[in-house]
Amino acid sequence: MSRIYIAALLFALGNSAVSHPVERVHDVDIDDRFVWSSEGGRHAWFVWAAEGEELVIPCHIGTQGNNAVWINVGWQKDNQTLVVDERLSITTGGNLNISKVVHSSNGDSDVGYYHCLVRLPEGVVISPSIRLLMARMNKNISISSSHGSVVEGRSVRLSCNIISSPAASVTWLHNNSVIENSHRFSTTQAGVLKISPVQLSDAGSYRCLASNSLLGVQSQQSEVMILDVVPRCTSEAHVPPHFLI
Repeated sequence: MSRIYIAALLFALGNSAVSHPVERVHDVDIDDRFVWSSEGGRHAWFVWAAEGEELVIPCHIGTQGNNAVWINVGWQKDNQTLVVDERLSITTGGNLNISKVVHSSNGDSDVGYYHCLVRLPEGVVISPSIRLLMARMNKNISISSSHGSVVEGRSVRLSCNIISSPAASVTWLHNNSVIENSHRFSTTQAGVLKISPVQLSDAGSYRCLASNSLLGVQSQQSEVMILDVVPRCTSEAHVPPHFLI
């Protein structure tokens, strides 16, 4: 690390950090809300927030922070020093507190990459990036088809298409009753319902419900799809029906 870069880090710490020693000697954990991923070859933690909510971004530097004395902590967003104000603050534990997340395509936005700079007795440590994204979910949900058929004993897949960030939680209904995962019914993380093997009792109406827990809104629901199940003996004597896959 060059002297110029170290000087820049120390300058950033002096302009945005807590002005007194940080009151902790160990690192904090990243909870389940944060997802480790990569985009374009850049590794980072991802976290989603709804506009207007409070969010705490932990200063996480891994094992380097264990049992070490944190002298000072500063934060940067998109490699620019963050200045503490009435909406942005650094806790005594060194975490970044955003009292009200904002996002505007033409104005201020908290969307971006964040990292903390920790001054230890041995030098300055930079945390991995944490990317903040806005939670959103489209109101329109589409399903595989409005009407389909499948032969008894075969398998069928029904797709619930919804634009959501992070991924929506999808629930399927059969004749207005919730479908529970079992040896014949399974739902993927993408919201696809698989039925295998199909039984005659599986005929009827299907619809999916999607919800995004971060938005705190009621579930959105799709239109109804009607599934016909053709008995195996009948399908052998007639032209096969249109199958859903």
